[in-house]
Amino acid sequence: MSKNFIRKLSFILLLCLAVSVKVTASQSVSMNQTRGTDLIGFLEQLRKENNIYIVYEPALVRGLEIDPTILIGIPGIEEKLEALLVPVGLDYQILRENTYAVVKARTNVQDITVSGRVISQEDNLSIPGVTVSVKGTATGVVTDFDGNYSIKLPSPESVLV
Repeated sequence: MSKNFIRKLSFILLLCLAVSVKVTASQSVSMNQTRGTDLIGFLEQLRKENNIYIVYEPALVRGLEIDPTILIGIPGIEEKLEALLVPVGLDYQILRENTYAVVKARTNVQDITVSGRVISQEDNLSIPGVTVSVKGTATGVVTDFDGNYSIKLPSPESVLV
C-alpha cells in the first residue's frame, strides 16, 4: 500500500472516530446496571474506562441491546469487546495499539463443530458433567456420562475453556 493511501485511510478513520465520539457522548451507561442496555452505551463506557478509541459505523451498532451481566469476570479489553460483539454478529479489528474498529463478523460457509472427551490426567477415566465453553462467550456445553462433548464454534480462532 502506498503511504498516500494509508494517510487517507487514517484520516477517514479519525473522522469516523470523531463522529462516533460525538454520537455516543450523551449515551454513557454504567456497566453495573442490571437491565439490558444498548451496545453504543457499553462501547462508550469501555472507551472511557480504558482510555481507548473505538471506531464504528453508527448504523451498524444502533439499537442493539446487550445483557449487562455479560462482562462480569471478563478481564481484558479485547475479551470484553469479543463478549459484547460476537453475540450480536459483530467483531472487532485492532487498528493500532489502543484503537479498535467494530466490524461485521465474517460469515463462515460452514459451521465449525469440535467434539472431544474430557478425561482425568491421573487415571485417564472419563469425567462427566464438565462444562466446556468458548472463551469470552456464553456458548457452552456439559460433557455427557462418558465425558464426551460436541460444541459449535463462532470462529476458527475460538478457544475452549
